Amino acid sequence: MALTRKRELFVQFYTAIGEKSCGNGAESARLAGYSARSAKQMAHFLLTIPCVQQAIEQKRREIEESPEITRAEVVRAFREDRRAALEKDDLKTAVNCLENLAKIGGHYRADNTQKAERSLWFTPEQQATLDSLVVGYRRQLEGSADVPLPDQ
Repeated sequence: MALTRKRELFVQFYTAIGEKSCGNGAESARLAGYSARSAKQMAHFLLTIPCVQQAIEQKRREIEESPEITRAEVVRAFREDRRAALEKDDLKTAVNCLENLAKIGGHYRADNTQKAERSLWFTPEQQATLDSLVVGYRRQLEGSADVPLPDQ
């Protein structure tokens, strides 16, 4: 049986490599487009469907058998995840993606503290977007929920 588009997305997010999802069913369901309210129940349901189970196992085998994931693939995945998160107004995930891109781009030291100097990894516009998202997210965490997101 062929998977629906949402189920395919669920499998992709569920088997994602990295901090993005990697086995988190509820988060994977939410990112695939299922309701945030029912994401946990939907993930449980999806994981009981044989064709979804088979797709997850197949994807995991492909990942295990692939010689190596490239840096470009990781960057591309984080950029796609960031765009999807922004479309869903998921600021936390968008910031996580940007912070991971910043780490890949050399904006963090080995001890995970942020470097003060900037590399040439981001354009000035991308850096401004990163900075404003991080500031906006921190303000939301502090209770200022009316912080606007930058235009994308």
